[in-house]
Amino acid sequence: MELGAEMASEAAEMVLAFTEEGLRLGDPARLGRVWLRRRKAELEALIAEGAGDDAERLAWLQAWVRMGMPAEVAEALVGLKRKAEAAAALAVAATHRMRFARAMAGLARALEALPIAAIETELRSALWGEDKLLPLRRALLDRVSAIKRRAIVDLAAEAGKGERWREWVEPVRARLREARDAPDDERRMTLVWAVEELALLVGD
Repeated sequence: MELGAEMASEAAEMVLAFTEEGLRLGDPARLGRVWLRRRKAELEALIAEGAGDDAERLAWLQAWVRMGMPAEVAEALVGLKRKAEAAAALAVAATHRMRFARAMAGLARALEALPIAAIETELRSALWGEDKLLPLRRALLDRVSAIKRRAIVDLAAEAGKGERWREWVEPVRARLREARDAPDDERRMTLVWAVEELALLVGD
């Protein structure tokens, strides 16, 4: 059975996200091979540690296997997704001399507190696929990455801060939900507004 178009698109999105986030880490020579090798080992250990009870991971794997994708390929793609998500934590650990596990904890809190994942998914969708939109899309993804890193630093230092953000974040989530069925231009404008609101919130 051939892999469905939707699954193929989602797989391509994971590869793209991994590539983009990896590029945002900066110059590998500056970080150093030893540092990168250690972080890679830590990341793979964290992924393996959480693999057994991760409902999202299991859902991806089961869906892809049902569509005919070999299990080992599905596992590799889910691993890419995790590594893409962790790129911001790697950047924070490198620039703030923070333990990687602590940065990963801050990342988990940031993704729970802010609608970052929803915004990134939207920015990587066909809605932003036109050539004329690519510079704005790139700028927005860079801005979201900066917001994410700022949130990681704040929430790694003070876990309760995310709860205090809730009052300001909920209207942003609501607007994003309402815009899902809006015309394309309105959806894009809502996304730009949401990114600016989050930037103001975290002080980026």
